[in-house]
Amino acid sequence: MDDDGLSRWFSGLDLGWLGPASERLTAAVSALPETVVIDGATVRIGTFLNRNFMPISPPDGKPMLAGVRVRADPAVLPSLRAELIAVICGAEVWVSHLVEETARIPDGSEFEAVGRNGPKWKPGQPADVVVCLRDGVAGRHLVRVPHQVISRSS
Repeated sequence: MDDDGLSRWFSGLDLGWLGPASERLTAAVSALPETVVIDGATVRIGTFLNRNFMPISPPDGKPMLAGVRVRADPAVLPSLRAELIAVICGAEVWVSHLVEETARIPDGSEFEAVGRNGPKWKPGQPADVVVCLRDGVAGRHLVRVPHQVISRSS
């Protein structure tokens, strides 16, 4: 599965999709770059995977939240969006749309997006993350963020 195949795979899934992570998928993900260059800007992704177990949460905790910070040097294109996220944990993958819930940094160097209502995977587990970026010029870009750990708020 090449980058185009992964992009088609992403775009064909329903919001909140949770399913098996095939060997073919995990191999394709491991070949993805950890940074991309878009219109001369180097783009890096940071992630935050969290399960909330605070006292107001249900006894088994709230579903996972996936936060994404997109950083570009020099400043990011105004049309760049973090569109989708895939989180691969063990033999499962969760895919969700990303939403920008806060205003962008004025200089255009970074922005954040979030995916909500993920699976109730156990905190402390490692996961690999893929973020699908879309720009108004070259289309989709897939970026891998390996070895992320699901954190716990309590």
